[in-house]
Amino acid sequence: MLLEREELEYYLETDDTSYKARAPSRFVTPEIVAVLGDVRRRLALLRGTRAATQRRGFKKDLQAICGATPADYETALGLVGPRDSIITSLGHKEVPAAVKTALRSLLLSTSDVPGTEGRKVALRHDGHGNNLFFGAATYFCTPNFADNYSPLMWLLHNGPAADGHLPSASEPRGLSANASEPRVDTMAPEVLRAAPTMPPLERMHQVSAANPRAQAKFFLLKIELHNKFFLGLQKQHIGRQVLSWCPRVRVL
Repeated sequence: MLLEREELEYYLETDDTSYKARAPSRFVTPEIVAVLGDVRRRLALLRGTRAATQRRGFKKDLQAICGATPADYETALGLVGPRDSIITSLGHKEVPAAVKTALRSLLLSTSDVPGTEGRKVALRHDGHGNNLFFGAATYFCTPNFADNYSPLMWLLHNGPAADGHLPSASEPRGLSANASEPRVDTMAPEVLRAAPTMPPLERMHQVSAANPRAQAKFFLLKIELHNKFFLGLQKQHIGRQVLSWCPRVRVL
């Protein structure tokens, strides 16, 4: 909510000047995004650990894990290389059974934690289940939207204009005081122009690094447009984020 909602502007009759919310929001910074992401990971880890410990048969696994010695873990560490994973460790015949039990519990506990191997295993299982239920995919594509040199990216970074609408491309252009970047209040028309006025490429790289939300929103929009208009997918989502939804229309 802090990343998505625009900050309210308010003022009192006794104020000399009206309060103007910052654009982008003061909560959209790499530091705050990192803190919120860490909280999200910790909450997911707590939920996953609770689910793993409350499952049937965990008491037996707990006895096996408690019976493991430091030497068992050192043995397992010496059998796998730096490029190996938990999955490859589980497949190694000489890794002690107690260590394998601990690694399986770790995979279950982190199945919903972004960035962990447990989450990657869960996603692979979801994909395999979809292939079994819906059948194998008939095509495979990997669109690359790494180019963020776009007026839309600049608009997402600075926020909408004060009136909140998208003007027509025929409205006049405007530059900032240094005449190298377009003014924020006149950037909306640039989105509709074939040759928009843009900041330097180095500045756009700085925007991408300083505003993770703008970069994520830009990527999701590109994914939605590509899947909807190039691939014809009318119903799509990434996690809980619904990109597009087209309900079935009954023709009488």
